[in-house]
Amino acid sequence: MRNIPSFLVRFHKVILFLWLAAAIIMGVFATKLPSMLEGDGFRTDGEYEQVQKDLTDTFDFPESTIMVLFEKEKKESKAAFEDKIGYTLTEIKKLGLASAIESPLDNTSLMKKIPLMR
Repeated sequence: MRNIPSFLVRFHKVILFLWLAAAIIMGVFATKLPSMLEGDGFRTDGEYEQVQKDLTDTFDFPESTIMVLFEKEKKESKAAFEDKIGYTLTEIKKLGLASAIESPLDNTSLMKKIPLMR
């Protein structure tokens, strides 16, 4: 039991130097970290960013948007589908959380027939 304390006392300058060297090395790596992580530090160049870029470029969406997708059931009529969209958007407006809502019922270019993979 006396070996560890006596080692620490005997080599205190070496131990202090090693801690100081480790702190300097970690500091160098820490200064390079922000350039490796972009944005808020948690974003990578992945699928989400590509979809966001496509939406911004194709549909002129602002960068901070929430998109709600509606899927028409095979047996659902067009009128029932549009009623479902209208009802949902009305409920979202009632919450008062959105600064703007662009409806596919008003802007038909937002209405696309996209085959979904299942």
